Amino acid sequence: MIKIITDTAADIPADILNEKNITAVPLGVRFTQNGTDLDVESVQDFWKTLSSSSFLPKTSAPSPGSFAESFLAAQSEGYEGVVCITLASEFSGTYDAALAGAKEVNGFPIEVIDSKSVTLGEGLLVLFAVELAENNLPFKEIVSSVYTKRDKIKVIALLDTLEYLKMGGRIGPLSSMIGTLLSVKPILGITFGKLIPLGKQRTRSKGLDFLINSLNTTAELEKVAVVHSMAPDIDNIAESVKNIVKTDDVLVSYIGPIIGTYSGPGTIGFCIMEK
Repeated sequence: MIKIITDTAADIPADILNEKNITAVPLGVRFTQNGTDLDVESVQDFWKTLSSSSFLPKTSAPSPGSFAESFLAAQSEGYEGVVCITLASEFSGTYDAALAGAKEVNGFPIEVIDSKSVTLGEGLLVLFAVELAENNLPFKEIVSSVYTKRDKIKVIALLDTLEYLKMGGRIGPLSSMIGTLLSVKPILGITFGKLIPLGKQRTRSKGLDFLINSLNTTAELEKVAVVHSMAPDIDNIAESVKNIVKTDDVLVSYIGPIIGTYSGPGTIGFCIMEK
């Protein structure tokens, strides 16, 4: 059987990681104030701390050694190979670290795949790979299928503000719009690893309508996952998504610290896998 490995930026809930035996190599997050690390034990703690803080935490990619350790563990456990799916290389050095870690392991098939996505966009691709592995597909077929499916993943999100992207120096292609977008509700997309401005709305309710309409206009939905950062309206939005996709099997998860540091509180996003 093939082992599937990812990183914590995929925001796959812990119970699913355990159930599916997925290894998630941790990225680093440190909240430091006056030289002292703040105690942030859970994703809920993270959001409470970020919401009341005037500064951002420091995030960092895993070391190559962390990935090498997980690859060697899979080898010692008798797996036939590893497919490792990482956070988009455009946003982090995680992919490069995984490639470097793979070079430290000899005589064991390892394919490191750049998800070109974030949060549960990456996570859906990981869960797709797990399903293939559970069906005992051969290594090369899993790799080929994941690369094909990667082109069918997109993320669309409503942010309360671009202020966190600005503070974190990640504003990138949105820099020309920063003056106007800070006063409205920006809607951003991530496709093929690129951050794309999709629109702006004066109110949150109109922004959420834009998200819902994006699902209604997507021709062939295979799966939709919903992510959020302590959004007060998440239950209503999740119910709307279930009605559109006509199933209660919709994964809803918190945006974790890695992406959440830059998206900020109140974000709601749809991670979409097309057929």
